[in-house]
Amino acid sequence: MPDKFIQSLVADFKPVGQLDNRQPWFAMAVLCCVAIAVVAATMGLRADLLAGLPADVVLLRGGVVLMLGVASLIAVVAYARPNVGRHSDGWIWALAAAALFPGIALLSAVEGRFPKDVLTAPSGLVCLGVSVSIAIFMAAALTLWVRRGATVRVSLQSWLIGLSGGSFATFCYSLHCTSTTVIYAGFWYTGAIAMSAGIGRMVLPRVLKW
Repeated sequence: MPDKFIQSLVADFKPVGQLDNRQPWFAMAVLCCVAIAVVAATMGLRADLLAGLPADVVLLRGGVVLMLGVASLIAVVAYARPNVGRHSDGWIWALAAAALFPGIALLSAVEGRFPKDVLTAPSGLVCLGVSVSIAIFMAAALTLWVRRGATVRVSLQSWLIGLSGGSFATFCYSLHCTSTTVIYAGFWYTGAIAMSAGIGRMVLPRVLKW
């Protein structure tokens, strides 16, 4: 009797192929290349980048958001295949580093030095729209891969997928962005990444839940 009961439980089980951790990295690399190509073709890249002499702030903001994208992607991959005793908290440190940008913007606002033209810049809404649109495609690709795994921290994983997609997407847009101020990046880049992470947190749990 117990044997029959056990057999009834496992009768519908199907073998699942092992996750390939290289796939999300390859997908993000391809999507970043495509996104950069689309941005370059439709909006153009910064002149200093094309000349091979990017401004310091361009290197700084691009490096930080790219680091955040990589760190959060590492966490996404780790949480898709949970192991006891293994932690992936590098994204927290990357997020802390990226928080310096909005922190500077907030400090300037408190001191009354926040430039109002940053808030009214037409390019700001373009930054949000383009970055979040790209992030949706990147998050969708990550979600398809994560669904094949066994993530147990659904809410956190959803947030990290949005965070990673938003960071990579914002990096792609930053290669066009004409602004050279840390405050602009602290306001609009942070908004784009936060919006992408928020959308992921709200939408993806129902998709990732077993």
